[in-house]
Amino acid sequence: QSVPTAAAGGGGGGSNGHAAPADSLRYLSSEQALADYARLIAVLQDHRSINGLSPAVVGFGGSYGGMLATWLRVKYPHLVAGAVAGSAPIWHFLGDSPGP
Repeated sequence: QSVPTAAAGGGGGGSNGHAAPADSLRYLSSEQALADYARLIAVLQDHRSINGLSPAVVGFGGSYGGMLATWLRVKYPHLVAGAVAGSAPIWHFLGDSPGP
């Protein structure tokens, strides 16, 4: 049984109409987004485990979301079984390739 779950990145204040305080800008990075998604996956897997087995997770995304899905698979292979990325320039940004 699958449980489709969507998580939207952000934090810049656009969704609530207010600008983010300057001291919170350090959280607006691909590294922080990956850490946040990894935590979300771990919590969801804990709640959905059956007989001690956690359900498999596959990330999906396009463009930046596809980059995050792929990097999530690379950095957290114990949490993410696969990734599907469309129009995602995965390794074309110097310094933006988080290693395992």
